[in-house]
Order: sequence, then C-alpha cells, then structure tokens
Amino acid sequence: MNEASLIDKIGRILKDERFKHTLSVYKEALRLAKHYHCDTKKASIAAILHDICRDYSVEELNSYVKMYNLDNIYINNKALSHAKVASLIVQEEFNITDTEIINAISFHTTGKENMSLLEKIIYLSDIIEERRTFEGIEALRKLAYKDLDSACLLALDNAIKYVIEKKEYLHIDTLLARNYLLINKKGGKDEHKNKCYQGCKANR
Repeated sequence: MNEASLIDKIGRILKDERFKHTLSVYKEALRLAKHYHCDTKKASIAAILHDICRDYSVEELNSYVKMYNLDNIYINNKALSHAKVASLIVQEEFNITDTEIINAISFHTTGKENMSLLEKIIYLSDIIEERRTFEGIEALRKLAYKDLDSACLLALDNAIKYVIEKKEYLHIDTLLARNYLLINKKGGKDEHKNKCYQGCKANR
C-alpha cells in the first residue's frame, strides 16, 4: 500500500482532529528523516499509523490489552495502551512486518532505552508537529534539527515532569530512555549515574 492509499484509509478511521495531527506528524517525520538521512518510507509509514488506536475508547483498548496479553499497567491507561495496541494491529490489519516501524509505533509515547534513529524521529515528531502549542516548543523544534539526542532528552525530561505533576503512571521505558541518552551523551563516564541506570533496569 502506497502512502497516499494509507493516508486515505487512515482518514476514514480517525476523527478529524486526530487525522490532522497525524498528517502534521507525517510532515514533521519526513522533514526530520530527510535531515538526518533516515529511511523516509519507514518514517512515513510509522508516522501515518502511529495513532490509529488513539480514538478507541478505554473499553476497546482494555479488550485489546487483554486479548494480546499485555501488561496490566495498560488497563484504563489510554495514553499508554493506544501505542502498544497500534503496534500489534498494524501487523494484523496493515501487514506491517518491519520491526523498526513496529517499534517506532509501539514506543512513540514512552520512548525506550537505546532508541533507533527512526524511533527518535517518530517520538519527537509526535511532540513538535506544527499544531502543538506548549511553553518551550519553539526551542525544542530548533534543537530537534541541531542535535536529535539532546532534543529527545529534553522532550523526555518534559514528559517526566508533566506525568509527575499530573500524578499519573510513569512508564519505566521513559526513565530508561532518558537515562540511556543522558549517560551516553556524557560518554558513560559518570560511574554513579551508570550504577543508578543499571539499578533502574534491574527493577523493571
């Protein structure tokens, strides 16, 4: 299925506002992919499909969580479950077999340890697409085209602060993603931080 056909199909699945967001993420992902010499076809497909389950009700997502035997942390948590369910549905209903694309969809809300270039691009595109408005977004957008890892790290820090302020569940993958980037930006030389990172992994 080509991109135009895929967009047309998604447009018939998503609500209007979600579809507009998806198109904006698609455009942003393409720009970032070209800028960082990432596979543009993979970036396009992942971006178009990343939110296919976002308009599902909590009850629908819960049923998929149970059907796919996902962790109970996803029950009644639409913000997290829609990405995991989408990564499974794209395989069944869209015949997506590329692991990079599947993972980019699966981790687009949380990030993960040692993200691939494509995963970073989809994660950031979802946050900085042109329709988003929040304090500091312009600085984050500029940073995304200067230093992708620093932009991901800033976005993860912002996400952690937001989730804590809202007193919502903070997924371990977000912490692992943040700490991995932080340690590797410093060359892995900070022994104390490295021990904390390994401890975080051990307590997953």
